[in-house]
Amino acid sequence: MKLTTKSIIIARKKYKGNEELPYIVEIKLFDINNPHMTIEVPKKVLEFKGIECVQISGLQTDYFIRGNDIVINDAGTVVIEQKKNVVLITNG
Repeated sequence: MKLTTKSIIIARKKYKGNEELPYIVEIKLFDINNPHMTIEVPKKVLEFKGIECVQISGLQTDYFIRGNDIVINDAGTVVIEQKKNVVLITNG
C-alpha cells in the first residue's frame, strides 16, 4: 500500500505468551517528526502478524535503544507491503 506521512515508528508489539518468532509488528504513522518524544497519537496503525524481518530501503532511519523502536522522520510517500514473513518499507 502507498501512504503519505510525516514520520513512522516501527515496533514489535508487546504481548503475553510465547516470545518466540514470528512476531507481530506495528507500524505507526504520524503527522509530526520525532513522535516518540511527544504524547501524539498515531493517525494510523498497521499491524502485521508472523513477521521475522522488516526491511527499510531508501529512507533515513533512527534506532532508539531505550524503547527498541525504529523512527523514520520526513518519510513522505512510502510503500509498505508484506511478503511472506517480511515487511518491506520503501521510498514511494
